[in-house]
Parts: sequence; C-alpha cells; structure tokens
Amino acid sequence: MKEGKFAHVPLLLGNNFDEGTAYGKKNLNTSDQFEQYLTGLDLSDGTVSEIASLYPDDPEAGIPASLIGRPDASSGYGLQWKRAAAFAGDWQQHAGRRLLAESYAEADIPVYSYRWNVYVNGIGPILGATHFQEVAFVFYDLESPEFQNKPETFKQLSNLMSRQWVNFMHDTNPNLSQASANSTEWPLYTPSAPDNIVFDVNSTGLAYTEVDNYREAAITYLQQNVYN
Repeated sequence: MKEGKFAHVPLLLGNNFDEGTAYGKKNLNTSDQFEQYLTGLDLSDGTVSEIASLYPDDPEAGIPASLIGRPDASSGYGLQWKRAAAFAGDWQQHAGRRLLAESYAEADIPVYSYRWNVYVNGIGPILGATHFQEVAFVFYDLESPEFQNKPETFKQLSNLMSRQWVNFMHDTNPNLSQASANSTEWPLYTPSAPDNIVFDVNSTGLAYTEVDNYREAAITYLQQNVYN
C-alpha cells in the first residue's frame, strides 16, 4: 500500500464502531490471559507487552460503549471482553481500513470513508454496533429484522445510505445532488483532513463528520509493527 501498488480508482470504505465484538476472544478474565491470547497470535514478547499497554484493562477505553462496565461474570464473555474486542476490531478491521484510506489519499485518489454507529434490533449492548449490521441499510432491506420495532429514522438512514452507495457506483461521488437541507456532506478523506462520515440514527441529518484519529496510537502501532 505504501508503495502505491494498488488499483488507482476512487474508493468508498468503512467500519462499524464495534467491529471487534465479532472477533474478540471470549472468556478472558485476567491480564495474563489477555497476553496469552496475544502470544497465541504469533506476536513477539515485546509486541505483546506494547499492545497490552496500548489496550489497557479499562472498560471505559474498550468497546462497545453500549455495555457499561464489565460483562457479568457468568455471561461467558469474560471480564476483559471490552479490552479484547477493542484490540481484535483494530487488528482485524480498523487498522486496515485506515491504512487503505491513508494510502489512497496520499496517492491523490478520491476516498470516502465512513463509520457506522447504530444499535439494531436483535443485537444486545454486549455487541453494540457490530460487524456487518450496516449491510441491510445499504441494500434498503426494510424487511430485515434490523428494522423491526425501530423508529422511522432507521428507514430514513437506509434510504440515505442506499442512495449514496448507488451514487458512488454511478458517479464515484456518494453525495446526492438532491439531498435534504439537513443532510451532512460526505467529505473527501485527504492527508490534511482525514475525515469520516459517521452514520447515526440519533444524529441531526442522520450523520456527522469526525476526524479519523480514534485509538490513534494503538492503530498506528499495529500498522507499523504488526502489519509489517
């Protein structure tokens, strides 16, 4: 990626806030167990130590935010679930997404990056805005269980997202020429302004923009020391 060896075409990509709840190791209750999990990924002792520091045993620093504190001891997820989920999501998804966005942007190719933060029907607080749950919204699949017994804003967000994806496929730009007055413009992701659009049914206009710097030190470490 850093050598520019990829297809130089416009890119739309993104992650959900809580990707790691689909990948995190369950039943980790101590820091020793967390570090044993990392060691099992063929990481060196020094890398394990650094990752353990970058992903501390602090539920407030972990994911998902929808789960307050630690899981119940009898839940089967483990007392260090939010720590394990934060690392696993960054390792499997977020670090790669950011690397792609940065590499395309540095090559002066149009990049549109998103994050998605919606709690859908049937998914509990222990999983949050987990992997794959935005797909029904992109395909405007209103019969999907994700939409059952949910507010009208869920359908509105699906209408917005599906139109943006089609617009990108047709014009390589997701922004709609006839968007509503309160719609958020989806910004280009550039080296000087690495911005995501965040889709959220609780936000005005169903979306807002953020600087792509969450867990910056940890993700940069993964990119530079684990991906290599």
